[in-house]
Amino acid sequence: MILRHIPARRVKRVSASLLAICVLAACGGSEAPKVTQAVARVNDREISVHQVNMMAQRLPANLPAERVAEARRAIVNGLVEQETLVQYATEHKLDREVQTLQQLEAARREVLARAALERLGSQSPRPTPGEVQEYFDSNPALFAKRRVYRFDEIVLPGVPVEWAAIEKQVASARSLREVSSALRARGIDPPVTQGVVRATEALPMNLLANFAQKKPGDLVVWRQPPRVIIGQVVDVREAPVDAVRAQPVIEQALAVRKRQETVSTEVKKLSESAKVSYLGEFAQASATAAQPVAPAPIDAAAVVDQALGKGAAGLRK
Repeated sequence: MILRHIPARRVKRVSASLLAICVLAACGGSEAPKVTQAVARVNDREISVHQVNMMAQRLPANLPAERVAEARRAIVNGLVEQETLVQYATEHKLDREVQTLQQLEAARREVLARAALERLGSQSPRPTPGEVQEYFDSNPALFAKRRVYRFDEIVLPGVPVEWAAIEKQVASARSLREVSSALRARGIDPPVTQGVVRATEALPMNLLANFAQKKPGDLVVWRQPPRVIIGQVVDVREAPVDAVRAQPVIEQALAVRKRQETVSTEVKKLSESAKVSYLGEFAQASATAAQPVAPAPIDAAAVVDQALGKGAAGLRK
């Protein structure tokens, strides 16, 4: 990657070299300096501010303002290093080698395909206020009736061989201590972690109705593959998220899903309208051609976390 750690000594050498170039340029005469969009020069090749801006688009949106300038300097240093390698490759005619040409063509195809997906996705409609409200109303456990639970937990790294028998013992147990004793009798001795806080969005969506009926002292079992979690409810408190806070994040999540649906539909149309023939060892592939991937479901935990802002991070620990 361009943004990677660069030793301080190298940064200083590069900075000194760039400074020397600037000084030499300034001493060349009394003419006013020309306006340029170059941020650095490597031999006879310039690195433009447009290259820096393009790479800067990959920076995290939540990057603190005071670190943006530092990140941009790192980008420039990375581009300088990259340019030295490009010039070396060109000088030694590496750009004419078969493997390099194949990789360049593969990269070109990937960029074009990505551009096509971006163009197709841009045609997706925006979510309507009614759709946003419907999502809010249909997920009360995530919003209006959201809860935060505190558990004492036993976490099994995988499903034990004797899980069917263990599960029956867990169902009849009255405390986590009894569960722990039953596990030890079978040679399983996991630790008990106390005071684990989990909000509803961090729990399995299909079990939220079951969790809503739980009260302090109750035992509950759920899976987070490959793990099995056995918890005893210590405390439950209401922590609702109102529609005003949830609206922009729900809208964004719905927009992403609509975009995925639009892309899936349009790619299917393109595939159906194209004349495709499978040859050689892949001749049978036409009968089992890959179907368009269904859009991923909305990440409910991410929606609630974003609606709550930084506060959600503490609740999820």
